[in-house]
Amino acid sequence: GEGPPLVLLHGPGESAVNWRWVLPELMESHRVVAPDLPAHGRSGGRDGPLDAPRVLDWLEEVVERPSSPPVLVGHVLGGALAARYAAARGTGLRGLVLV
Repeated sequence: GEGPPLVLLHGPGESAVNWRWVLPELMESHRVVAPDLPAHGRSGGRDGPLDAPRVLDWLEEVVERPSSPPVLVGHVLGGALAARYAAARGTGLRGLVLV
């Protein structure tokens, strides 16, 4: 889609598959990035400690993928990560949505 890019972050013990019900509609009007959080879904196992700075570094790489500033959307754990990222490094975000 042509709208602002969206980065969707799922909840704990879940994967990006949890967004499957809303993805088709969102993709009509937005470019959507829906990764599996580290140590979730198909992201693979942990490579070292999974602490906040490391996860925020990972999220920064995800947020920088779209060609323009994205709206960061987070559900439960994804929402906590999104809020923490926005507070610490969110100058490159178009918006923040917590579900």
